[in-house]
Amino acid sequence: MKNLLAIVGAIVAGLFGAFVWAAISYYANLEVGYVAWGIGLVVGVSAHALVAQGQGMGIACATIALLSMLGGKALAVRWEIDKVMNETDLLTEVYEERKVDAEGFAEVAKNNDNVVKSFMIEHAFTDAADASQVTADELAVFRDVNVPQLEQFSRENPSYEQWAESDEAKDLQQLIQSPMGIVECVKQTIGPIDLIFAFLGISTAYSLGAKSKDE
Repeated sequence: MKNLLAIVGAIVAGLFGAFVWAAISYYANLEVGYVAWGIGLVVGVSAHALVAQGQGMGIACATIALLSMLGGKALAVRWEIDKVMNETDLLTEVYEERKVDAEGFAEVAKNNDNVVKSFMIEHAFTDAADASQVTADELAVFRDVNVPQLEQFSRENPSYEQWAESDEAKDLQQLIQSPMGIVECVKQTIGPIDLIFAFLGISTAYSLGAKSKDE
């Protein structure tokens, strides 16, 4: 019963820590990795104060700390996405980019893989810096997915209003705001420093959760 109460306390502390991390990241526009350590500390201290003890409790605290860290990151990303969607017309920017892409691709020798790869690099359809770095899979996806879209855009030359009603635009908007889109954004914001402080936070939560009240 004591450990159950300690778990509840740890969860509440983790939720609080996640919200604080998200608020600092969003409102102060700061990515402070040591907040992750703080989350682990708060989770561990909360559980320990409620007489948590044992390896199982330590593992539970470590898990709660990890999920709280990821939750804080995800919440901050979601707030930022909502802000961008509200303050800027993201679809308009994508439409203008698509227009430039379609006009440029119309001049490309489509049967020449190296030329197509160079186009992909120039128009940011790949992260590769050189044509030799564009993989066969990337090229295949570009030909199967992006080329039909570019050719259709070039052929129909839609206005922004027409394009915004297309399946491509609707799918893009849904993807940006979907859990999968948020997860991808979170992955891009995680750096080595984040991992170091996350490890410290998780290990702190584990040690405090597992430690006996008398220790």
